Amino acid sequence: MSATPRSTRRSAAAAKKKVDTPKGTSSTKQAKKVKIARNRKDDGKEEVLTPGKEPKDFIQVHKGEGLVGSYAMFGRRDHFRKFVLSSLVLNSYVNAFTDRGNIQVRQKNVLEYIRDQKVEMESDVSPIEVYPVQMDGRHAVQRTALACAQMYRQVERAASGQRPFDQDQENIAVSAFEALTNGQLPVFDRSDVSVKSFGPHFKYGESDLEPYNRAFNVIMYLAWCLSPKVWKSRFGIENWDEEVHFATPHVPHWMREQEATKTAAQAPDQTAGASEPSRPNPEVQPRWLRLTEAKSHKQQKLMEYLTDHGLDLDSIPELRITVKPTATVAEVRDIIRARFLMDQDQA
Repeated sequence: MSATPRSTRRSAAAAKKKVDTPKGTSSTKQAKKVKIARNRKDDGKEEVLTPGKEPKDFIQVHKGEGLVGSYAMFGRRDHFRKFVLSSLVLNSYVNAFTDRGNIQVRQKNVLEYIRDQKVEMESDVSPIEVYPVQMDGRHAVQRTALACAQMYRQVERAASGQRPFDQDQENIAVSAFEALTNGQLPVFDRSDVSVKSFGPHFKYGESDLEPYNRAFNVIMYLAWCLSPKVWKSRFGIENWDEEVHFATPHVPHWMREQEATKTAAQAPDQTAGASEPSRPNPEVQPRWLRLTEAKSHKQQKLMEYLTDHGLDLDSIPELRITVKPTATVAEVRDIIRARFLMDQDQA
């Protein structure tokens, strides 16, 4: 793996050039022209991208910044770049690439492991601890799989407001990444990082593995950026976080809105027009019902655990939660788990 080049920090002395207001015009600030990221090259042979069903079918777009950024549900390049440099992605990269050396990891193998080892993928322990180094290199696939699974869960919690900002956590992630790559990250306000849900977005016909593939592509995007030439062009320049919007050609075909074929597409994270009334956030009241007869093996294990630890299910209250109309099944599930403190009960 190439070492991360030292990136250029923004000079505090840099200032915007003063522009005199032309005579006869209002002194009111003129509307800012929106910058659009460069489109993909159109050679007439563009492959139509589709959502994956089997591990071998999922797209791999980490080398195209506009593609992977739009795939990760971002409409702006600067938002995506800051997200990639947040602890959510930095930690996942470190967990996936520590002790990896020259071992090549295939996307198909990672997704197969996630699909087939659901119990292992529920672990919140560091992948480096869960999967020690093995002579056959299998630990690289296992660590990458668990790193993707953990990243997906953390992204959903952050997107739903269940993962509060922690500056110390950010500092630790930056230190670990810089130590592993022998590089230096640009400085920015980490308390204002945008996070988008990885889905699965059923309105696009996505399967349960699609969010994990999003995580895999984002991690691989960061790995690809560590090439000195790529890093310099993306993160090693002064205006690396300049506001730039992704365009319709960047968005994977199945994620494009119907009207995008006739007019300019709405970017994944753009809000609706001001004329469109906002939908209210519905309030729901989940209840924890006692299972008199546990049907599945997982339910039996849960009931045994709660009984062994003296937890009285009858005393667990009902809770009211508010969810966004756009919330996915996974987001609502994680909110309920957090409110009922199910994680600490290993439920």
